[in-house]
Amino acid sequence: MHSAQELLTRWPSLDTAARHARLKNTLEIAPGPLAEIIQTHVGAAARAATGLWRREPSVWSADPVVQQTIANRLGWLTSPLLMTESLGLLQTIDLSRVASLGTTTASGRTNGR
Repeated sequence: MHSAQELLTRWPSLDTAARHARLKNTLEIAPGPLAEIIQTHVGAAARAATGLWRREPSVWSADPVVQQTIANRLGWLTSPLLMTESLGLLQTIDLSRVASLGTTTASGRTNGR
């Protein structure tokens, strides 16, 4: 079984803290000639962002049918939380055992044990 530290050593891309520190303040965006146009839409963008995280489909449409469709598509917002809650379990997975289970090829044949 691999520990969390072993996973980070094998796959440095999993180390989100190090990645965040490395990328922090590395991107700067300047609107240039679009600044005025962007400024006129700041309020709408703020409402959309707030509505997104509050899962308010009315931000995008007044039509109840469309709102229901939108509401059904917002489940992905909890994915990071669900994965965080499962991190302990995920860290207990023995990746060497998983790799030895084999993979299925495009032709449907199984490689491995």
